[in-house]
Amino acid sequence: WPKNIAPYLVDVIIANVKDEAQSSLGEKIYEELPEIQLEIESSNDIRIAVTGELQLQTLSRIIERRLGYCVEFGEESITYLETIAKQVEGYGHFEPLKHYAEVHVRLVPLPQGTGIKISSSCSETEFPSGKQNKVLNILQEYDHRGVLTGSRLTDVEIVLLHAKEHARHTEGGDFWEAARRAVRQALMKASSVLLEPVYSFEISVSSDDFGKINSELTKLGAVIDSHSI
Repeated sequence: WPKNIAPYLVDVIIANVKDEAQSSLGEKIYEELPEIQLEIESSNDIRIAVTGELQLQTLSRIIERRLGYCVEFGEESITYLETIAKQVEGYGHFEPLKHYAEVHVRLVPLPQGTGIKISSSCSETEFPSGKQNKVLNILQEYDHRGVLTGSRLTDVEIVLLHAKEHARHTEGGDFWEAARRAVRQALMKASSVLLEPVYSFEISVSSDDFGKINSELTKLGAVIDSHSI
């Protein structure tokens, strides 16, 4: 997991929020509780990320006390991330009638916790810097998702290698389509890696209880450092 994200994140739906109050509630939660990771999923749901049941109970009380809303929480689910193991290139081409854009990118794996980085190695004589910045902004703002589970992409540098437009037929949204397709095509060819949240912890028990603890942790998929026993 990236270092700036707590392990065992849980997505929780704040349900039964009226349409007219949903946007306002989302903004107020963000203003009052900036430490909470929050996103708007639909007209009726707000998705937040918490680290467990205790924080969930605390959040419910804070929302009621500070914001005046009584909320209900929907079903919890674990949050995963995705990254890639090796660098890969992708091409995006968008050419319906009277539209044209072409984007070529390289995806490079980065160290854990880096997040998404955007850069360019495209020649300014081939594609002017002002237009490159437009494509780079699209790549920066787009919510890139992996191809294994549709989870958010992380720890990847997206490098713009090449871009091309048409003198008459390229419009504003054309590069958005081409850039998105280029990244997607690269991910389809990539060696993708699913990142699961994990804890690293120490536990002290008596010798009488060690066997039971060891058995239970092994069932949960824990890796035990025998040198610390």
